[in-house]
Amino acid sequence: MLTKEDIEQMAEIRDKWCVSLYMPIGQNNPQDNCGLIKKLMFEAGDKLRALGSSPVKITRILGPIEMIGENAEFWRETGEGFAALFTADSFVWTSMPYQPDTLVVVTDRFHLKPLLSRFAAKDGAEASKSFAAVEIEDTLKR
Repeated sequence: MLTKEDIEQMAEIRDKWCVSLYMPIGQNNPQDNCGLIKKLMFEAGDKLRALGSSPVKITRILGPIEMIGENAEFWRETGEGFAALFTADSFVWTSMPYQPDTLVVVTDRFHLKPLLSRFAAKDGAEASKSFAAVEIEDTLKR
């Protein structure tokens, strides 16, 4: 479960290339989700290339998301939305209880705004809906 503290930790991360990817999940056809994630991966790769990342580094950064993208069964078990935050050395993904706008951001820090709205209810308390999260550290370190 992704907590407010997890988000605060991610907000502190600075790296040359932090990729933030958000997408709504279509529940009717998991293949549509596979197609959208591949399109967003290509967009992230183009942005990384434009920022001077090498092809080897791009493959290393995008490798974990590629494994998820090809798994149609994975998409049957996610919520309404999907977020992935990754660098060359870490990868965090979370299922979201609502559909975010489709977005790919590559900068020196994670774009977390789409995740923040679920942690603050009108009275400032944590929202009742929670996020499921998985973190894979050092997935592709060689």
